[in-house]
Amino acid sequence: MFSDSFCQIDDVLYSCGSDRVFIWYNTEVRTWRKLNGLVGLPKLSRDAFVRLADYGGKLTVLWNDDYGCWEMLWCAQIALGRRNTCEIWGKLEWFDHVLRVPSLLGSFEKVLSAFL
Repeated sequence: MFSDSFCQIDDVLYSCGSDRVFIWYNTEVRTWRKLNGLVGLPKLSRDAFVRLADYGGKLTVLWNDDYGCWEMLWCAQIALGRRNTCEIWGKLEWFDHVLRVPSLLGSFEKVLSAFL
């Protein structure tokens, strides 16, 4: 698992791996576990630039998609709940595109960094 996108919410570290699976770090057993749930969240492309953020205790996911001559910035908000010490579930509250830019602008990461 390699990712450069991490987010800490309360005492839990979350990440989106290079395989675009959302995971969290279980400090009790010192291992990464898959974030369960997430029904309705679209599958993220391996080429997507993904960033995670804490927004009021909820996991916020920002990513891009390439649509030919346009790139779209998408945002999703996920409520989190712990079922036991080994399971955390995410419930998608909403997602939508929040910005559309011409692909000719170059690095989408630079456009995204202006919003973070």
